[in-house]
Amino acid sequence: MRLRSLATLASLALLGAPASVPAAPPDVPARIHYQGVLLDGGGAPRTGFVDLSVRIFDALTGGTLLYKQEFPGTALADGTFTLAIGPSGAASDLPTDPLTTDLATVFAGDLLAAPDRFLELSVDLDPALVRIQILTAPFALRAGSALHAESADVALDTGAVNGAPPELVSEIWEHLNFDGGPPNQDPREGLGDVDGDGMLNFIDADNDDDGLSDTAEVAQGTDINLVTPTLSAVDPATAAFAFPTTVSVSGTNFEAGMSVSFGSQSPTPTNVTATSFDVVVGPQDLGPVTVQVTRLNGESDSAAGLFSFVNPLPPVAHGPHAVIQPRLSTFAVRATRQTLIGRSQKGYSVDTSPGGGDAIPDLTGVPATYSAYADYAFDASGRVVGVGCRKAATPTCDVRLVRDADGDDAVDPEDPAELTDVESFSGTISATLRSASLSLDAGDEPVLAYARGVFSPGLVVDVVVARDRNGDGDYADANEIVPVEGGLADTMLDVASDAAGNPALLYLRNPAAPAGLVLGHDRSGDGDFDDSPGGNPELQTLVAGGVDCFQVAFDASDRLGVIYQETGAGGAMLLQDLDGDGDFGDPGETTALPGTGVTGCGIVATPLGGFAVATNADGDVTVLTDRNADGDFADPLETVPLGATATEVGVAASAESVFVATDTEVYENPIVP
Repeated sequence: MRLRSLATLASLALLGAPASVPAAPPDVPARIHYQGVLLDGGGAPRTGFVDLSVRIFDALTGGTLLYKQEFPGTALADGTFTLAIGPSGAASDLPTDPLTTDLATVFAGDLLAAPDRFLELSVDLDPALVRIQILTAPFALRAGSALHAESADVALDTGAVNGAPPELVSEIWEHLNFDGGPPNQDPREGLGDVDGDGMLNFIDADNDDDGLSDTAEVAQGTDINLVTPTLSAVDPATAAFAFPTTVSVSGTNFEAGMSVSFGSQSPTPTNVTATSFDVVVGPQDLGPVTVQVTRLNGESDSAAGLFSFVNPLPPVAHGPHAVIQPRLSTFAVRATRQTLIGRSQKGYSVDTSPGGGDAIPDLTGVPATYSAYADYAFDASGRVVGVGCRKAATPTCDVRLVRDADGDDAVDPEDPAELTDVESFSGTISATLRSASLSLDAGDEPVLAYARGVFSPGLVVDVVVARDRNGDGDYADANEIVPVEGGLADTMLDVASDAAGNPALLYLRNPAAPAGLVLGHDRSGDGDFDDSPGGNPELQTLVAGGVDCFQVAFDASDRLGVIYQETGAGGAMLLQDLDGDGDFGDPGETTALPGTGVTGCGIVATPLGGFAVATNADGDVTVLTDRNADGDFADPLETVPLGATATEVGVAASAESVFVATDTEVYENPIVP
């Protein structure tokens, strides 16, 4: 290990110099004394012999070399050495040649008027130590550095300095605060070079190189020799108090394994760098919280004003509205908080007054010839999108996708710019849709599900999923129209799409004579429901008997959720495929919701994460959110009764709000009371 050096200037002065130094060498002693201590990298005194070189410059850095003198084989006694510099030195020090060889001439005419002479010491072949300014009064400076000193105690008994007693030198050392931090003999200073920057602690204003000055660290009670973290910002600076939220913390000197606290929580940091990390926080009580980070060395920082839990979704009542028609209604909202209500065969209507209060009239959104159990939604631009059946001829149903291209909240199924033909089918007597559902994927492309009804002469129903998989504008390619099950007496259905656009279809076989609730999810993404990824089939029967309500959705984490009420059972059931394996048999994936007598239910992904579900259990519409993801709804604010009775319940969400609709009223954000 290379030894590092510590030098103490115990005596470096020209004594007896008059007020004006003449150009000729003064009639004073021709030598000056220089004494110092050499320590190794561990802070221990060196022993033996060293080769020393002394150079004198006219500037602290750079400048002109004026004088050089070699001291080969200098003896060390407990690290201490003594030099007598002068009266003459070397004539050259390549490439500088010649040099002034007379020491007195080096100082003549300059020293008192403008002290600009600086001494530099080199030990063996090591790089030169920090230069020391030569003054006319005795003082003690240390030049150089030593690594990892264990103590601040250094013997300064260097003897009289041109008549000044050693006690005076010690007083200067003890009371002159070189780095602005603790006094030089404070144990926190030490003699080492903690951060390895080549500067000893007592002359290094930031001992641990953590960006905080020693003075600042002493003021805030942190250790000048230990790296201290700092907190500067949390993004976002606020989060919903009722839901888990991922936030990013900025600052300095973060490290893997450090501990973090946000209010009452101690989350585990992820994506840790020296200047940032992420944590998931909430739910917690409303209001600001103290954020604290603590490094493995025990050093910490805390801030009370960086982050607050807030209520971003204040509840607002919209109504009264007569909006939900049992089992045959669409309910959607767009970012402007305006609602869309669809009533199967009667078209749709948009409430263009955000905040509502006005009654929605009987709906006539599309011509009478375009109806038959249609479904509607808002796309990401707030335009109406719908699917339905155009009965141009009685035996034929033309399935069409419509989109409000001009943004006037009205779709024209005869306008080529606003329609896409999906398929046509016919019956001997009549053909129509018995149920229809529409979902928009992450790219705003529609995923359709509908039940073809053919009367010839009895009713035969086929369940179909349609998706323009290659984006060419038609549904004529492989697996773009996929029959899921045929030969049913009747059915109702609902569809949702995951982040990849793969459909999840929920349908009830023959509601007049219940024969089961079926779930299909194209987890393999090939367009059909014939596969069994991971051993679980893509098509499965959830309930063997009948159900009174059902709905399917995906949350923001792309987890599949299903809610249903089994006929004659107690409360509704919530299913969540938390691990994405295609079943609901893992811990926390099947939850019995509280209450009985449910006839209406709904599920939607909230803008804050997870699902919000609504039921009309026990004659009261109730909104439930599993805020802490523990699989139940027993924690504070997880079950919110609205105090309203209803036969049917619908839920929908925009980017900022959650809406619950009943037979008579629409509620905005009832999930946060």
